[in-house]
Amino acid sequence: MIISEFAQFLKIDNSDKIKPGISKLNEWLILKFTSPCITNIDKIIHKEIYCATNKIGCFFFIAKSESGRLLLEALYKFCEYYDNYQKAKNQNKM
Repeated sequence: MIISEFAQFLKIDNSDKIKPGISKLNEWLILKFTSPCITNIDKIIHKEIYCATNKIGCFFFIAKSESGRLLLEALYKFCEYYDNYQKAKNQNKM
């Protein structure tokens, strides 16, 4: 459910196809944390993941529980699959 919403974000966000998936995940999570909780997905993200910032404005995402850790891990792995897919897609065009 959450990964499918992130996948929809990747489909919509075609602004920079060179940008790695992990950077797009960072943008998506920041967007989720800066906007109010409307959907259940937003509520789950806020409940399972902690968003911290340091003095220079870098964001850090920390799991609040074991299920939050699994969620972050699944999102990270999805980013790796997305990057591999994009590389393969670009190689086939050549």
